[in-house]
Amino acid sequence: MGKKKPNWLKEVTNHPMTSEPCLKLNQPVKVINGKHKDTEGNVYFYRTEGDGGRITLLLKDGYYIYVDKDDIDFKFGMIHINIMMDDDTRAAFEQRI
Repeated sequence: MGKKKPNWLKEVTNHPMTSEPCLKLNQPVKVINGKHKDTEGNVYFYRTEGDGGRITLLLKDGYYIYVDKDDIDFKFGMIHINIMMDDDTRAAFEQRI
């Protein structure tokens, strides 16, 4: 009998570094600053920009908006990697896990 294969995803998500607040795919957030203030949506994509980052939010009506990471009501220390993937890569990644 061979050794059981390690669940690499479980090991990554249970790592002590991931105990910080982590922005996740489809997480509901509210915009608290900027031109989209008081708008609510779900996290769809994250793109780094210099020292900051921009988040794509999917709204209930199917529209997307782009907000600065500091403009949402969730202060995160880390980002789940699958929100930084394009649709095709994300689908392949999620199918694999």
